[in-house]
Formats: sequence, structure tokens, C-alpha cells
Amino acid sequence: MMIAWVAYALTALVATLVAGNNLSAVAGTLIGSRILSQKAGALLGSVGYVIGLWAQGERLRSAVSYTLPEVGYFSVLVLGISVVLFTAALWFRAPLSLTMALVASSVGVSLRVGYNLNVAFVFVVVLTWVLAPLTSALVAPFLYRAFVAKRVDYVWRTLRGYRILLVAVSFFTAYTLGANTLGLVASVAGYSLFTRSLVSVCAVFGSFLLSRGVVKRVGSEMYAMSLPVALVSLVASSSLVEVATQFSVPLSNTQTLTASVFGLGLSKGFRMIRPLPFLVIALTWALTPVVGVLLGYALA
Repeated sequence: MMIAWVAYALTALVATLVAGNNLSAVAGTLIGSRILSQKAGALLGSVGYVIGLWAQGERLRSAVSYTLPEVGYFSVLVLGISVVLFTAALWFRAPLSLTMALVASSVGVSLRVGYNLNVAFVFVVVLTWVLAPLTSALVAPFLYRAFVAKRVDYVWRTLRGYRILLVAVSFFTAYTLGANTLGLVASVAGYSLFTRSLVSVCAVFGSFLLSRGVVKRVGSEMYAMSLPVALVSLVASSSLVEVATQFSVPLSNTQTLTASVFGLGLSKGFRMIRPLPFLVIALTWALTPVVGVLLGYALA
């Protein structure tokens, strides 16, 4: 029973950290451009998180069953490792993918205890982690040229149109994060009415408590995010995450969003981006699965 409560406590902590940290990607541009206030942005994000979790979070249950034994201690271990890695990444201001940490540490635990891993599924997940950011980086510039630069529709010509679309896309981004990342968190702890409710409450709490300074995150620190750039980046990244959710594949919004911003920056010339933050992030993405597997294997 004690292990179960520890798992719930860690689940609450992870959900709070993820919701607060990712609000930058969801509503940072909205808040920074004063389309929404800080509280309104946090409200939009938290509502999207909760709806996404309850509507599609169950799809991530299979991802956990394929990679982690149904033992309470192992859930605690995986969640604990993820908290450590996530906190370390925050210290270095690198947007670590929580889904990478959760899945990689689960694989490490399973390898140590001899659990019958679904190797094919793990291969698909790893392949997705590679191809999804590349796709996002390639698609974002195409979308920008097709729908923004050419102004093919009158909606794109008005600032009001940008604002309305950006609010809608930001909500969709929060929805996909709730369905995929928070759905994965709830599944690791045992997908139930209680865990979903716990994750929902903590997502709202984290959105409001940890969202101070939300404007200077991810895209705003690496690229001068205009409204059209922010809009296209969010469309490209959140669409890929939603597709991954439909196939029960864990995929981080941070990965796809950062890649889309990078792709747009490259399309406008290297002088428009600061390469160092992207290199740090790429290194973090490369190391997280390795460290997660090693820690899971060593501590199981």
C-alpha cells in the first residue's frame, strides 16, 4: 500500500512539472504578445490538458503494458528516474522529453527483470522519435510558405485572424500534450479514475503555479517568434503528436515543436537562429534514452 501512495505522489509531482513547464510551448506566444493574460493562458492550457487526458489518454495504456511490468515498485522507479532526469534538464535549461525518460527507463527495468518486451513496439517508438522531429522541421517551412507568406486567404491578412487561429491551435497543442504525455504518466501509475483525476488536478495546479516567466521558453529564446511563425510551428508539431497518439506511440510536444522552430529558422537563414540552444537540446534528446535505460537497468 505504501508503494502505491509513493507512486501517486510521484505521479502528482510529474504531472505538475510537465504541465507548468510545457505551458511555455502552449501559451508562451499568446501571453508574450498580450493576446491573453497570464491567467487566461494558464486556463487555456490547463483545460486543454484535462480534456486531452480524458478524451484520448487511454490510448497510451498499451505503450506502458508493452514496456513495463505491472508491479508497483517498478512504476515508482520509472517515475522517480523521470523526475530526476527532468529536474536535471531544467537546471541546464534544456527541454527534456519526459516521454523519452519514462519509456527508456521502463525498457531498462524490463531488460533487467526479463520482462517480455514488445520489441517491435519499442522499435516503432524509437523510429518515431527520430522521424517526427525531422518531419516537423521539414513541414513547418512548407506550411509557412504555402499559407502565410503567400497570403492565400484573407484570414491570414489580419492580425485578428492570426490571434483567433493562434488561440485555437494553442488549445489543440495543450489537448495533444494532455492526451499523449499526461496520458502516459497516468498509465504508468495505473490508468484508473483516481490517477486520471489526480493528474488532472495537478495539471491545473502546475499550469497556474509554475507558469511565471513562461514567455521566455523554447521558441522565444531560440527564434524571434512572430505570430505567423508561432502558429505554423504549433500546427506542425501538435498535428504530429496527435497522429502518434492515435497509434498509442509516446511522442513529446517539445521535440516536434523545437524541431519545427528550427526548421523555420533554417529556412530564413542561419542568422535568424541561435544554434547553441538547439545543439544542447539535440544532445539532451540523444542522451536521455541512453541514461534512462541505464538507470532503469541498474536500479531495478
